[in-house]
Amino acid sequence: MLVQLPYVILNPTKQEWIPRGMNFRTWRAISWPLLGILFWWIAGRGMEALIAARRCLIRPRITWIETIAGATLCAFCAVAAVCMPLFSGRDENFPMKLFIAAFVMWSVLGGVVVAGRVVQWRLRKRLISGVLEVSAVPTT
Repeated sequence: MLVQLPYVILNPTKQEWIPRGMNFRTWRAISWPLLGILFWWIAGRGMEALIAARRCLIRPRITWIETIAGATLCAFCAVAAVCMPLFSGRDENFPMKLFIAAFVMWSVLGGVVVAGRVVQWRLRKRLISGVLEVSAVPTT
């Protein structure tokens, strides 16, 4: 949806782009999972980094781009999970609890990436200081 947001804003009808002859729900069912793969991949990398850090491994290495994407996802979803029930009107047909649960889940998954980066940074710092301490001892 964020990819199509500029198109919706600039379009006079304020509707997203849909291929000609395709149903709106069918288009979303096809396009959104493909875009969601990117977010699931980043969340999986964060979980993999946390699991590897328990074995003192720094592979897979979390990049700054993944960290920024995870932090942004975490912050946006956390704010949305809190603000949505506070500032939205009452609509009996809107599944508010489902949206809040989704925002909380994605906030946690985005936070896992940031936590993976922090754990890797601490592990790298500990390994470097351990190597320096061992190399500082004179050998006879």
